[in-house]
Amino acid sequence: MDVWDGGSTRYGAIDPAGAAGLTDVVFDYFHYVDVGANGGAVRLDETVVTTTATLIAPNKVRSAGWFYNQFDQVVEWVATSWIDPGSQVYQTRLDFTTSGIFGAIRMISYLDEDVYSYWTNHLIVLGSGANVQLLTLDSSENVGVAQAVQGLSNVQYLGWAADEYADLKNAIQGSGASYSIAGVVDLPPITDPRYPGLPAYGPRDITTAFAFDLAPGQSSASLIFALGGSPSGQPPMPVIPEPGTMTLLGVGLLPPLLSLRKRTR
Repeated sequence: MDVWDGGSTRYGAIDPAGAAGLTDVVFDYFHYVDVGANGGAVRLDETVVTTTATLIAPNKVRSAGWFYNQFDQVVEWVATSWIDPGSQVYQTRLDFTTSGIFGAIRMISYLDEDVYSYWTNHLIVLGSGANVQLLTLDSSENVGVAQAVQGLSNVQYLGWAADEYADLKNAIQGSGASYSIAGVVDLPPITDPRYPGLPAYGPRDITTAFAFDLAPGQSSASLIFALGGSPSGQPPMPVIPEPGTMTLLGVGLLPPLLSLRKRTR
């Protein structure tokens, strides 16, 4: 992973089974902040950045910055991205603080996953509720990339959405996108022979997004977005039964990576 400010990237590679070698499967992976009414979201790395992406420890990168909320109060953010030694997960933790209260602030994790012939990718929905994982696979090769979330404190999980490029991205930045726990999907339903019993969509240039609202009356909040890959078409992790609460579980998605480094633009 090449890590940009805010934990974003345009390069995330896995080593597929076979002789293909290291393969980039990420076109866009951005965290958006949406202040006030739904719509007009801005990438976190395009707010005021006070600390650019810096390698602070082996396999750990940190950046920081701020933006104004709807009350013209400063909301500070810190993004910490890491891969634990021996772990199979790349995570970005976002921490937010303000001297007042947040008001209406939505955080969106957007992924445009391009796997080989990206215009013929398939989306397979693994799990349900708060434990859903969105796995995009090439239509013919067993290679893919997945997206998932983990809530921590003072956040409300809104759900996820999926569409083809660039409709979802344009909605996030424009009039606003819709999300639900079951997923808001604007893609043709299909049956993927590798996962015949699971919801699947395509073939398209797949994009996906998860959304959270920060608790409007609070002054601090934290959440984690996770990104990973499937080098052989297998589920990134076993499907987790939906618990009776909104507690979100961490996800182990990626095969071990060689390194984590900062990337400047």
